Amino acid sequence: MPLIITTPGIYDIPLDLYHADPCETPSLSASGMVDIVDDCPARFFYKSRRLNPKAERETTKDMSVSSAAHAWILQGDKFAETIAVMPPELDLRSNAGKAFAAQAEGESKTLIRAHEFEQIKAMREAILRSELARLALSAGKPEQSLFWKDEETGVWLRCRPDWLPTALRIIPDFKAMRSCIPADVQRVIREYGYHIQAAHYLAGIEAVTGHRPENFVFVVQEKTAPYLVSLVAPDDISLWYGGQLARRAIRIFSDCLCKGIWPGHDGQVCVVGLPGWALKEYEAMEAAGLFDAPQSQPQHMEAAE
Repeated sequence: MPLIITTPGIYDIPLDLYHADPCETPSLSASGMVDIVDDCPARFFYKSRRLNPKAERETTKDMSVSSAAHAWILQGDKFAETIAVMPPELDLRSNAGKAFAAQAEGESKTLIRAHEFEQIKAMREAILRSELARLALSAGKPEQSLFWKDEETGVWLRCRPDWLPTALRIIPDFKAMRSCIPADVQRVIREYGYHIQAAHYLAGIEAVTGHRPENFVFVVQEKTAPYLVSLVAPDDISLWYGGQLARRAIRIFSDCLCKGIWPGHDGQVCVVGLPGWALKEYEAMEAAGLFDAPQSQPQHMEAAE
């Protein structure tokens, strides 16, 4: 009998079941929040395996290596439950290689090559050499799934921390990135909505356990040698904005779920201007006398006056 979540709590379930959304009614995760507020509800609906039977799991080679590194570093002995390492003698163009890949897909496992596994092992060794990263990922359990109901709207929410520490003081989240330089991580946090994720996870842990962790930290590792590591914590204002965006996403999700309507971007005409850097470039050209004098002043010039 399939698992149906009807009681808030912490559950030790497979990743594929978590992504299938086993709540009694559709639930919202951090990635869904990002889709809703940074894109539109229609995008969320299209990607939701619960709401859209035609939804497919998005996978790329880069995502496969990142997922495998994630599993090996955090789960250790359970690595083989979610990752399939293709033997070096097999090739995807051969019948044996195709059969191996088909079996992995049928078991909902991420497929990686043997040389990629060697890369992942080197990444794990680098993590273990980092005292702060090692401490952040100790004394706890990996991949625990949390489910709870939002007090305001009544919709189900869910999250799956990479590592749930026993002490619940600081919540670590492993990210494999091209660069672990903090300035680069800062840009990625905004681009992928990781500040929304951080705020959502902290709120979820508090809702389920009654204890709010002190902070959230990204354990960031580069995907190329020498596999450098940094620990980056979002500041208070980042978490506040992340929480506000999460709240907005929850309200939109609840409204769409109630009405059965998941709007895209075509509800109105959006007037857009040039990006700020382009305006500065053209204003400099205008000041240099390279443009004709306008017959009427553009709105930005009128506003400046």
